[in-house]
Parts: sequence; C-alpha cells; structure tokens
Amino acid sequence: DRRTAKKKGQGKKGQKETRRGGVVGEGADGGGEFGPRTGKGSWTEEVARIHEIDPEAPTDMSLGLSFFHGESGRKIEEAVRMAVETGTPYDLELELTTAKGNRKWVRTIGRIQETASGRKIAGTFQDITQAKRAEEKIRARNERYAAIVENTSDWIVRLDAEGRFLYMNPSASRFLSVQGDSYLGRNIGELGFSDDLSMMWENETRKVFLSKMMGTVQFEIPHHSGVRSFEVKFCPEFGSSNEVIRVIGIARDVTER
Repeated sequence: DRRTAKKKGQGKKGQKETRRGGVVGEGADGGGEFGPRTGKGSWTEEVARIHEIDPEAPTDMSLGLSFFHGESGRKIEEAVRMAVETGTPYDLELELTTAKGNRKWVRTIGRIQETASGRKIAGTFQDITQAKRAEEKIRARNERYAAIVENTSDWIVRLDAEGRFLYMNPSASRFLSVQGDSYLGRNIGELGFSDDLSMMWENETRKVFLSKMMGTVQFEIPHHSGVRSFEVKFCPEFGSSNEVIRVIGIARDVTER
C-alpha cells in the first residue's frame, strides 16, 4: 500500500531518495552508479548540481568522466579501470570543471557491486571545494611564515619541556656551526654553551613553562668575529588544553645597539 511504498522509498535510516533514483546517505553529498559494460547509469540530484547540469538529463560513464581533465582525469580513469578489472575500490580527491566552466574539488568514492543485472560501479560524491580552499589558504600562510623564519637573521628555535631543541632555523644553525639536524634532542649545554649560560637559558625556559608568560634573557657568546651580545625572548606555545607544550625562542644580535 501507499504507507509501505513510502517506507521503501525512504530506505535506510538517514538516507533519502532523489528523482534520479540514487541514494544520498549521512555524510555524503550525493551518489551514483554506472554499468561498466553498458556505460549507462544514474546519479543523484546533488551530484547533478555539483556538475551544474540538469538533474533530469540522462547520464552515463562517458559523461561523468568528461568533467575531469589533466592529472585528475588520468587518476579517475585509472581508478575506474582498476575497479572494473580487479574490483579495487577507490577514494580520490579530484578537480573537475563543471558544465558551466566552474572549477570544483570533489571527493569520489567508488566500489564494484554485484547485482542481478550485472556488475556496477557505485559510490558517493562530495563537493569539497570550500575545504580545499581553506587548506590552500593555510598552506599559503604556512609558506609565508616559513619563508620569514628560514630567511630572518634572528635565531628562531623550538624547545620541549626538557629544554631540548626540536627546531633551529638556518640563522641559528650557521652561527652555532650546527650541521643539519644534529641539534635534535640536544640541550643548549650539549651544543657547547658555557655552564653559566646554559643554566640561565634553562631556568628561563622552565619559568615560561610554569608561568605561561613570555620571558627574556640577555647573554654574550664568543665568536670568531668577536664577542656577540644577544637578547632572547622565550614565548609559550600552547596546546589544545591551554597548557604550554613547547617554547619558542627568538634571539636577536644586539651587539651594535
């Protein structure tokens, strides 16, 4: 009866049926299926919307693949080939160009299903454009910060709770004649600093961990160019629970000040 038909149309909990006959599940923007042998298939209204085409227009595998170009096109074609030939599922993040010429990022997950009518590639399709743009902004910001850190004349170091070096920028490495990553896991005394300077440095970093406040010290280091004076600002780096997990040290040569 009508009530039974309605229940069948709703499918599993958290899913809904679309006009295209596909199923959209929780956490998925859309879905579809194609027959590898015939190429015929269907997809949900949401997938059609992502591609910016009429949801009522017929679709097939060739049309679906035509929206991908370059590296993304090669990846999806190879993934589909492997799925058909070996049954290997795929989970890819790809860039496509919609029917209106807009570029979007999508996540497509596919797997082979054995049905009474034969094999089908079925899966889900998500628009992840906003997430990708956010990732790109973060990546670009990190690259800018990295360029500053790697090229500044100031020393920039990162220390753990035991005062061991986790990072040292090129300026600090050059001045201290440290090769590569040999500083990793070593404290300042193990890099050749005097006992007095090491104690002052370690006491200050310990205060930052305990007080959660920035600290400053000044010290002098013998160098082949003469004795150099430095001012170091130790800044707390906080974790998710507002605890100090690391200390960032920024040292500036103030000899000529």
